[in-house]
Amino acid sequence: MDLRTRLVPPRFDTIVNTDWAKPEPETTFSVRKEIDELRKNHASLLSWIYDLNATEYLDDIEDRYRSRKEVYDEDPREWMKREIFKKLQRAQAHEEAQRKLEAERLEQERYNEQRRQEKARRLAQLEKDRFLNTGTLQEKQLVNDRWRKEEVKPLMKVFERDSRTGFELVCKALYSNAKDDR
Repeated sequence: MDLRTRLVPPRFDTIVNTDWAKPEPETTFSVRKEIDELRKNHASLLSWIYDLNATEYLDDIEDRYRSRKEVYDEDPREWMKREIFKKLQRAQAHEEAQRKLEAERLEQERYNEQRRQEKARRLAQLEKDRFLNTGTLQEKQLVNDRWRKEEVKPLMKVFERDSRTGFELVCKALYSNAKDDR
């Protein structure tokens, strides 16, 4: 029995190994005639179902037009045409809303980018001003490390040349280290 006339689905190996270039198996005239009639019937049934659905849809729209509460001073065909293309209008409205949202998002991104650039520019100017307004190298280092002068003033006394407290602190530290080493 040939693969094309079998009712049971074939295995994958059978499908792969079949020579599909071979002609169709010989059938009797009555069988071919019956197959052709089935094809014609199938096509006519499909077109009938399609027509039935289309007419039912149009009848539904017409019923809605007749049963509506408001009265329009317009041609019923215009109203039905508008009803038929309402889905298309909804899709166009959705696309328009999507375009608006995308435009707003791009505008917000541009605004955020400008804000980031402006903030970076301000911070760079602040750093530049802080660096230029400081005095000695030690003060510049303190400013770069974000120390305030009020916090550092007592510590700076330790490193002054003529500072009595700095000398005393250094001596105490050396004395305590020497004591610990013994």
